[in-house]
Amino acid sequence: MHAEQGPHRNVVLLREDFICSLGEFLIGQLHSNEPGWRLRPLPLPSESPICVRLLVWPPRYANLPHEHRAWTVAGVLLNHLEGKVFDRAPEALDPKVIYSFGGGEGEVGILDPPCIHQLSNPTNAITASLHIFSFAGGTHPDDRHDDDDLQDRYSIGVRERLELALVEILGRSKSVQASHLLNELFECGSPRTKLAICQAGARKQSARNRAATGKAC
Repeated sequence: MHAEQGPHRNVVLLREDFICSLGEFLIGQLHSNEPGWRLRPLPLPSESPICVRLLVWPPRYANLPHEHRAWTVAGVLLNHLEGKVFDRAPEALDPKVIYSFGGGEGEVGILDPPCIHQLSNPTNAITASLHIFSFAGGTHPDDRHDDDDLQDRYSIGVRERLELALVEILGRSKSVQASHLLNELFECGSPRTKLAICQAGARKQSARNRAATGKAC
């Protein structure tokens, strides 16, 4: 379990082109109004030995201890994610924590199997993390994964959490593509998301005005 050595910084997670490509895919999903909407895995070839998913964690939320029988990699895109590794089965009444770990934006950790663990967002803000799941025994699972087994609170409001997370992530980018994506998100987003985009735009404009004033002086 490499997470016990601490998370590692991964510059790919913070690259403008990666952020915009991911944002484009996710906003494409948000355009769907199909019944029972859910956040789908990232598109990969059918023969791919991995599954890549984005999880959007509510504030002060922890999933149940569970076991992975194959390696997984997780990277934090927004805010902070923490984890605990246990030495007992998830059904144990009082599982013993072997060690804890945590990571911030741009940091990546690896879980080696077999690993009984629990992930949590200990903060008062939304956390977004990208997870790569390998397939145990060469079998190709359907797209059931951690988010299907999370407590009910995770499922409630996941679409709006995704929208708000995208506002934060794309709002930090200076690229023209990110601005276009925010405009697209505004068109399909909830009223709360539209307000967040307007507020983010106002903060950016205020920062530009301060910078221009400083140069003038």
